[in-house]
Amino acid sequence: MTDLVEDLENLAQRCEQAAVASKLCDNDPKDALYDIRRRCRDQIERADRAWSRSWLGYHSRVYIVDLQPASPDEHFDPEWGLDGGMATRTIGRWQTHDAVYIRETLLRNAKVTRAELGRLEGDAQRLRAIFLAAQAEVLPTLDAALARSESTVVRGVRDKIEALKSHTSTRDVIATFRPQQVRSRDSLALSGGFQTPPHLELEAELLSQQTSGMQLEELGKLMRYLVTFLRKGMSMTATSKAQGNVFLGHGRSLLWRELASFLQDRLLLKWDEFNRESTAGHSTTKRLSDMLDGATFAFLVMTGEDEAADGKIHARANVIHEAGLFQGRLGFHRAILLVEDGCEEFSNVHGLTQLRFPKGNISSQFEEIRRVLEREKVITAPYVAASEKAREGDEVVAI
Repeated sequence: MTDLVEDLENLAQRCEQAAVASKLCDNDPKDALYDIRRRCRDQIERADRAWSRSWLGYHSRVYIVDLQPASPDEHFDPEWGLDGGMATRTIGRWQTHDAVYIRETLLRNAKVTRAELGRLEGDAQRLRAIFLAAQAEVLPTLDAALARSESTVVRGVRDKIEALKSHTSTRDVIATFRPQQVRSRDSLALSGGFQTPPHLELEAELLSQQTSGMQLEELGKLMRYLVTFLRKGMSMTATSKAQGNVFLGHGRSLLWRELASFLQDRLLLKWDEFNRESTAGHSTTKRLSDMLDGATFAFLVMTGEDEAADGKIHARANVIHEAGLFQGRLGFHRAILLVEDGCEEFSNVHGLTQLRFPKGNISSQFEEIRRVLEREKVITAPYVAASEKAREGDEVVAI
């Protein structure tokens, strides 16, 4: 899970950094790309004031001559257009222009070269490449995580990421500009259908390029949400584990019961051991797996019970097995061996964390056990508890 979060964090940062840089360029008058767009848009706005305001056929290319803004007295009649004879109410210097001429005039007046337009498109392509690379990497990463563990939240965000596009196309931008319906009696214009005015096509190109940064920002937000969601989930899991049981592994000796009473009555901790719950209908492996999942700490009480061929006394095999399992899951600092004097150590615990106690006197290590639990933050120091649950009015003493 940690690797997944780190991968998502790196991808989110990559998208966020590129998106932030793009947004700064879009809002910085000193930036070269900003200046190119500004010059284009100044001329686009000027052409818009010279335009017929109709999207029908040749009407879409009707502007005041030389793209001069229309005066208050000049009016274009979309009902009859330029060829309505006496019926038309078109007044002024309106003229049909070639689309290429309009575009070239706009760029010439803006003093924008083809190379500068290429820089705008090149920057947009760079952002789209970052988007597509991040999207291509995050989707299989999430698919692999979902294959291990299904999550409706992660799947929902994953599907949103897959549905994202690297940018909004020029055609889709134009679709947001286009009117839903028009009314006209100009048969020539009607025969041409909807056509995009040349100055608005240039504006749509500029907007399409800018959506590359916007979509990259959106992708970064979705991945950032996943990072936050998964981290909170990990935090909750860690909290849950911190509030879990203290496992007690033991042999036939009943000394472990003294430790269980100390943990429960004095430190108010929950504990578990293999036989505390009935294992009827469950395998030993299943019971051990459940205890491993539910444990935040473990004490393995090793009392000398089995005599080897060499005459040495060893702990029971089940305790040695449990020691390996819990040290592997919790780590050596949270799976502590309590070894009774006279009990032979098994070879792979030499030098590891263990507490030795006199034969039959496990309580001699209770103070050290409490310090270990404080060190690992299973309990808080100084720990306040009582030999029984505190009742209203009872005195609670520090131990």
